Amino acid sequence: MSIGFSVCIILFFNYLYQKNTLENFLLLTGSSASGGQALQHGFLDYLRIKPALAIISLLLLIPVIRWFWKQHNPRVADMT
Repeated sequence: MSIGFSVCIILFFNYLYQKNTLENFLLLTGSSASGGQALQHGFLDYLRIKPALAIISLLLLIPVIRWFWKQHNPRVADMT
């Protein structure tokens, strides 16, 4: 996890704490889904992707992997 992401998370929760809304935020978001729903929508739905879409995604991902590993155009790979 990057330092910038960590700082953003800390600032977000600090803001909620200072405004006395942290408890309400946790109550609203903490129990909105069960573990089974999280597993289904976070993992199993990706296994049901249409084959044509998976192939197109893979074809678009191959150049990005090559650019990243060869350190050729790393900024282009990051933007892509």
